[in-house]
This record gives sequence, structure tokens and C-alpha cells, in this order.
Amino acid sequence: MGTLVDLEQWLGDLTSKVNIQADELQLAAENQVLRIKERTAEGVGVDGQVFAPYAPATKKTAPVNLRKTGEMMDSIIVEANENQARIGFSDGDAAEKASYHNQGTRYLPQRYFFGVGIQDREEILADIRGSVFRRINNA
Repeated sequence: MGTLVDLEQWLGDLTSKVNIQADELQLAAENQVLRIKERTAEGVGVDGQVFAPYAPATKKTAPVNLRKTGEMMDSIIVEANENQARIGFSDGDAAEKASYHNQGTRYLPQRYFFGVGIQDREEILADIRGSVFRRINNA
């Protein structure tokens, strides 16, 4: 019968199919970058809180979206291999600026935009699960 599967062979092949691959980690991390950028553009942090308003001295108006020049947000990059995916910044100045926003300073309120929230974790797992599921069922 064409629909029967040799269970022993299928289980033997399954081990290599369930290992997460670098391109799957890359995609999951790239999707996370999109979530970071989308939520930041809306003025919302990782924790779901609306960002603190800009100080009057900046002469900027709402929404607080951390895009004065766009350089910081545009320098977010993803690097992935078979073991991990990292999201960071391609520019050291942008990384430093992001750190100030994320942690806050004496003069700058915390605007926690760069991180992985609980909902993000679920989305990342769904991305990876979906990739593995497709690979198992298509090969």
C-alpha cells in the first residue's frame, strides 16, 4: 500500500529531521526583529508598556518610536548558526544608544524595546515548530 510507512526507517530518519537548522533559527530571529521594530514603531516596549514621553527639550511629539534618524533601528542584525541565533546591532554607536534606551539613564527614561517578551517566546517557538513540522511531513 502506498500510504504505509516503514516505521523503523521513518523513526530512524526522524532524529535528523527534528534538529533545528541554522536557516530556521535565522528565520525565527528575523521574525523577532520585525516584532521589535513593529512594536517600537507603535511606542510600546517588550513588556507591553507604552514608552515614556519625550522630554519637552527634545521638541519631539508622540508617538515615542525611537526613530529620530532611524539608524539605531536600521542597524539591528541577525546572526545564526546550527546552535543559536543572535540579534544585535551592526554599529557600536547604535548598540550603545539602544542600551541607554533599554536600561534608562539618569537623563533618559527607560524604554525597554530590545528584548524577548512572553508573547515573543511563543511566536519564536511557533516559527521553529512550524519549520520542523513542515520538514518532517514533507521529506
